[in-house]
Amino acid sequence: LLYGNTNTAASRAELVFTYSPGSSALPDQPIPLSPANGSWSVEDGIEPKAIQNPVLNWNYSSNINASAFVIDIDSNTSFESADLLSYSSWNNNDFDLSNMTFQVPVDLDIATTWYWRVRGVSDTNQIGNWSQYNYFHIPDITTWSIDNDTAAVELHHHEGMPSLQLPHFVDTWIADSGSDLNSSHGSATDLEIGERTDGSIATALMKIPIADFPMPQNATLKAATLNLYPEWGSSSDQRISIHALNGTWNENATGMTRDGSVNWGAAGALGVLDANRHFVDVQDVSPSNWMAFDITEIAQSVHASGSGYIQLLIAGDDDTGLVKITSVDETTAPLDKPWLNLTWTTGVQNASESAASTLSPLNGDTLWNNSGVALLPSGSPTFEWSHANSSSIDAWRLFISEDYNDVREGWVIHDSRDVQGFDINNSEYTPASNLSNGASYRWFIQAIVDDVYGERSIVNSFHLPLQTGASINSTDAYAVFQEGVFIPAVSNSDVFKDTWLDQYNSNVNHGSSGSLFVGDSPYSSSSSANTIIEINISSIPIRNPYEVVNATLSLYQINSGGLDAVNVSISPLLPIWSESTASWNSRNSTANWQTGGARGSFDAPFPVDMSSISDSGWYTWDISHAMQVAHITGSDTVQFVLQGEGLVRDWHEFASSEFTTDISHRPAINVTWRSGNAWLPSDASGQNPAHQQTLWNYTAQRPSPESPSLLNWSSGDANLSEWQLQVSNDQRFFGSDVWTYSSTDSASYNGTFNLTNLSYSFPQNLDLEDEWTWWRIRSLQGGRIGNWTSPIAFRLPDAQGSDDGNGNHSMTLYRDSIFRYTGSLPSVPDGWIDSSSQSAQHGSSSNLTLGLSHGGSGQSSILIEYDLNEMPFPANMTPTQVLLRLYRTNIIGGSAVTISAHACDSFSQSSLSYN
Repeated sequence: LLYGNTNTAASRAELVFTYSPGSSALPDQPIPLSPANGSWSVEDGIEPKAIQNPVLNWNYSSNINASAFVIDIDSNTSFESADLLSYSSWNNNDFDLSNMTFQVPVDLDIATTWYWRVRGVSDTNQIGNWSQYNYFHIPDITTWSIDNDTAAVELHHHEGMPSLQLPHFVDTWIADSGSDLNSSHGSATDLEIGERTDGSIATALMKIPIADFPMPQNATLKAATLNLYPEWGSSSDQRISIHALNGTWNENATGMTRDGSVNWGAAGALGVLDANRHFVDVQDVSPSNWMAFDITEIAQSVHASGSGYIQLLIAGDDDTGLVKITSVDETTAPLDKPWLNLTWTTGVQNASESAASTLSPLNGDTLWNNSGVALLPSGSPTFEWSHANSSSIDAWRLFISEDYNDVREGWVIHDSRDVQGFDINNSEYTPASNLSNGASYRWFIQAIVDDVYGERSIVNSFHLPLQTGASINSTDAYAVFQEGVFIPAVSNSDVFKDTWLDQYNSNVNHGSSGSLFVGDSPYSSSSSANTIIEINISSIPIRNPYEVVNATLSLYQINSGGLDAVNVSISPLLPIWSESTASWNSRNSTANWQTGGARGSFDAPFPVDMSSISDSGWYTWDISHAMQVAHITGSDTVQFVLQGEGLVRDWHEFASSEFTTDISHRPAINVTWRSGNAWLPSDASGQNPAHQQTLWNYTAQRPSPESPSLLNWSSGDANLSEWQLQVSNDQRFFGSDVWTYSSTDSASYNGTFNLTNLSYSFPQNLDLEDEWTWWRIRSLQGGRIGNWTSPIAFRLPDAQGSDDGNGNHSMTLYRDSIFRYTGSLPSVPDGWIDSSSQSAQHGSSSNLTLGLSHGGSGQSSILIEYDLNEMPFPANMTPTQVLLRLYRTNIIGGSAVTISAHACDSFSQSSLSYN
């Protein structure tokens, strides 16, 4: 307790003051200048580092001189908190009274707003009133210097100034369908991305301010990296891509609306105008590991526009599961929240450059190297482009796709600031290592000026084919062509069309089937199946001029009925047909085959090769001549029908050009070619014997076979190296009874080739059956194969009759005594006529009636004709005896009959009658 004024004088309160002569006027209030109200205490250079001991500056203008000043600094406007700091100029050397500044001598706390005020003290120690207070912010931001011109800044949600909730990130997620289509998730602690359990697709939205804190002035935003944390349990099969999001939205956004009322262009913000469909970065998800995304292009655009906010759409794949990213509203794991890293460099940010024009490779190019005889992949190309301001471009970024068919696999970025191979002056780039053959790529180019990314060029695609061939020597090379094997991504080469024809389902098309069937129909053993194939290599850039040396077609048998091997022939197919509409009955939508299954003579001529199909594996047919002709004619296209021959008791299944289980099993054509002008031998002509001629020995004493039998032909070519002669009893030259004689292989024949006179003589002892023997001839010049001549048939008779050794010959002639199955020889027409039935024709009767007619009232006579001109008898032949013998099979009546023979005119057996 203290004594009051009612107590004795010695105990009362008393005031003691000291004074000196002078004015008692108070100094005026100073005016705080800097830090100004609401300003940030950060450095002005390229690194916006927090200044914890700022210089305070004020202005004092008064008639009353202030010889000293006092400053208060506090984190509260009351200036009564525990953080209060008071400094006076008479006991602190950090004052500069001449400039009216004060350097705070201690580091003030970061992430805090500080208030300060000042007042003056006069020469007579009169203390003035406090000024109005100013306040400034010292942020908690992480910065670091990279070099003298470059620095980096980290932005974390609400960490810079928690009391002001700066910087303020906004994020949410929305669904394009399902139960959450109209739900908002602005306060969710995680962001859902990808496919949800109800089949809807979730995407995340994010907004990040870059102007909440003072960033470097007159600086260029060099790089921006967004860091996201996928939570444990997220799908590791997912990929996350970052897209620029357009327009305004807020945390009330739903799958249908931007803010609860204004609709997106399409549900889930997937409209064309909602977000840029071209991502700036994409990465595979690694749960429980930070993911860093390069969003520089978006950030630079935002900085240039002055909008202050980076707006992002974060998307996943449609069908690979769900990812949960920790959101800015997470409280239990605050260190996992999204954050942004910005890198700045000195110099005012330039406007982004316009897009360059890509020159090579152009869109769709397939890059071959056919500078030599072989057809090879070109290897990695030299990328070329042009730009209107090429001289002002500092650097380039060239993007090459990771996966041609899946753009979300991302891009390999080649930056001229980091990698070798760029020729900036000529706008070219050659990769240091080769790209993979058998692959397809997309690419585009982007200019860089003073670290600012320009617009992206259009995206071009190109293809590096798989190497499937090689050179054999300096003039010859080969390659194997299969559908989709050169470049699987685009099913190149587009060489084959194929389908199979099913007699059982005669109007069904199988053009899209992965299988081809030959032999029996797989649906019925009483029906057949054929396969038709077209091969077109006109798009293959083999260096001209060239000629085809040989070619084979190979099919891979993948299954069968397991009953029996089938002989499968291959024949050139003549009419145009459609892969998508051909069936057993029809070759396209408007025309039928001449014979079902393309078996007519106008559908396909003779087979050119045959293979016996049994077990699974590759089977090959020689199609060299067909390919040579196709190249000579300029089409480079051949088509064939494959069918079972002989006794067919099974079906065999082959991989088609649409076979997907293993594309290496698709039909293959192996072509060997030679540099030089293409040429084929001309067709042989003047074949002798003529068609269906009987080979007689015209100098023999009685009808006899020509011995040796001689085949002749002629040719206008003088530089031929080989003749091939085929002889067969099958007009299609197919089966076991086909003999091929080569003039260069004496083991292949047992007769004699006379190449001077272009003839072939059969051996003396040639003995043929009563059948037509077919023959054809073709010429070869090296590997150049001429056409077969049209097949011609001949027959060879047996020697007729006998002789007694003394020049007397005898022979017995009757119908078919020489030939029966190839046309009657001798023909010996016969018949009988009846006077009582004068109009009746009996030329086809199997019996001949002579004498009394069947009716008993007329006379029957027999007519019979032997034409000796049908056989080559000697011109000086003198018949010494001719006997006509008839065999009596029946008699009616018992009277004897005298028979006489008379000469008569020639007659027609088919119209013979008494009249």
